Amino acid sequence: MATALETAVVLVVEPRGGPLTAIKAQFNAPSIASGMPVHLTLLYPFVAPEELDQEAVARLADVARDHAPPAFTLSNISTFPGGFVCLDPEPAEPVRALQRAIWAAFPECPPYAGDVTDPHPHVTVGKAVPEETVGELVATISERVQPLVPVSCAVEKLTVAIRDDAGAWTLAHQLTLGAGAAL
Repeated sequence: MATALETAVVLVVEPRGGPLTAIKAQFNAPSIASGMPVHLTLLYPFVAPEELDQEAVARLADVARDHAPPAFTLSNISTFPGGFVCLDPEPAEPVRALQRAIWAAFPECPPYAGDVTDPHPHVTVGKAVPEETVGELVATISERVQPLVPVSCAVEKLTVAIRDDAGAWTLAHQLTLGAGAAL
C-alpha cells in the first residue's frame, strides 16, 4: 500500500488531455505521468498528509468560500528557480490574493518550505535539465505555446493533491470557490 508523503493546494487549469497537457508531457513528463494535471500551485508543500484532517480541510474551505473564482488568461512565459518554464496568469492579482489568504490561514506551511518567500503565480509547462539550458527551453516552448495563447481559464475549485511514495498524485479534495464571497 502506498504511503502519502506530501500535499499541495492547486488550481487545476486544464483537465488531462488538453493542449497544455501535451506540451507539459513533452517538456516535464514526470509531472504529467505522476497524475498531476496542468495546474497553478497555490501552496506547496501544504500540511503533512497525517495532518490533513477535517479541521485542515475546513480551514481551507473557509478561505475558498471567501474568494471569488479567479478568471485569467495564460500567455506570458517566465521562469521559476530550478529551471522551470511557466505561463503566468493575467491578471495575477486575484490569484495572488488567494495565495496570500491560504498562506495566512496556514502559517505553518510557508510556500516552497520557505525557499521562495513570495513566489509569483505560475503554471509550469517545462523543466530545463540541466538548468543552464532554460533559455533554449523557453524558446522551444514559446514556439509550441504561441498558437494556443491566450489560454482562458476560469477555475471554480481549489484542489488538494496528495503525492505518495511511488510519486503518484491523487486529487483528494475539491473545494468550491466563492460560495461566501460577494460575487
